[in-house]
Amino acid sequence: MSCIPEFRKVLFSLCQELTTENLSSLKYLLRDLLTAKELEDIRDPMDLMLDLEQRNELCSNNCQLLEDLLTQIKRKDLVKKIQAFQGRKLAECGLLNNNKITLSEVSLQNKTRAQDCVTDGREGPSSHSKDNSDDFTFVTCNRRNGVMLRDVSAEVYERLGFLLNPAAYKNWIYLAGKLNYTYAQVSNFKLFPGQSTQMLLEDWATTVDSTVAKLYHVLKEIGRADAAGELEPILAESKSG
Repeated sequence: MSCIPEFRKVLFSLCQELTTENLSSLKYLLRDLLTAKELEDIRDPMDLMLDLEQRNELCSNNCQLLEDLLTQIKRKDLVKKIQAFQGRKLAECGLLNNNKITLSEVSLQNKTRAQDCVTDGREGPSSHSKDNSDDFTFVTCNRRNGVMLRDVSAEVYERLGFLLNPAAYKNWIYLAGKLNYTYAQVSNFKLFPGQSTQMLLEDWATTVDSTVAKLYHVLKEIGRADAAGELEPILAESKSG
C-alpha cells in the first residue's frame, strides 16, 4: 500500500494541533525563505504545508525542514509523530529491522533526498528528473574538461557574494535551495551575512559534481544571469583550452 495517503493524514493531524501562536512562530522562521506576500497568504497551518510541498521542501521522503521548524518552536511532540510515520514507512519496506537502520540515520539521509520527493502519488516537478540527467552531464563534462568550483580564484567568490549576499528575492538563499541545502544549513550561513554566498559556495565546492558549469546552469535557471555572467569567462577559457 502506498505511504502517501498516510503521510497526508499525518500532515493533517499536525495542522490540527498547531496553534495560532505556533503558526506565527513558523512564519517568522521562514521569513528568509518566503516573501512577505507569500507569508501574508499563509492563513492557517495547512496553507503552510501546501506551500512547503510546492517548493519541494516537504514530502513523504523528506521532512527534514519541517522537523527543524517544529523543533525550533518546541513542538517535539509533533516531531515524534513525523518520526513515527517514517519508522512505519521503513518497516513496511522491510528496512528498519532487517538492515538495522535507525531513525537517526533516516533523518540524516533525508537531508540529501530532496530529489526523491513524492507528492500525492505523483513525482515532483519535472525539474527533478532534469536535474538528475544534468548531474550526469556535468560529472561527465568534469571528467573531460570541466573546471571545478574549488579551483577558481577567490575574486570570483567575492564577486558572486557582492551580487547574491544582499537580501533580495532569488539571492543566495534561493540558490542554496536549488543546491539541496536544508533550512538548518542555511541558518548557519546566515550568521555571517557579508559572507553567506562565499561560505555556501566554499561548502558546495567540496562535493563531487561542483563544477563551474553546473553552478552557471543553476544561476541561469533561477534567473540570476548577472551572477552567471561572472562565470562565463571561466567557461570560455576552459572550452578554448
